[in-house]
Amino acid sequence: MKFIADFESNHKCRIIIKSIITMCHDLGYRVVAEGVETKEEFEFLRESQCDFIQGFYFYKPMSQADFEDSLDASL
Repeated sequence: MKFIADFESNHKCRIIIKSIITMCHDLGYRVVAEGVETKEEFEFLRESQCDFIQGFYFYKPMSQADFEDSLDASL
């Protein structure tokens, strides 16, 4: 289920997300959030201590060649 899609308009979704992150940490797991598309989603997850955050907010899907070019450009 994708709670992050509704987190801005639904306070209950934010509570569920924070609770899931806390529960996972209490059990010794790290948390990966997928599908992050906006700065607001990223900031919320970061403030909620999500361990790993990925999604279109950072990069759109790309071919291996484009990825390698992007990686070379950053070095």
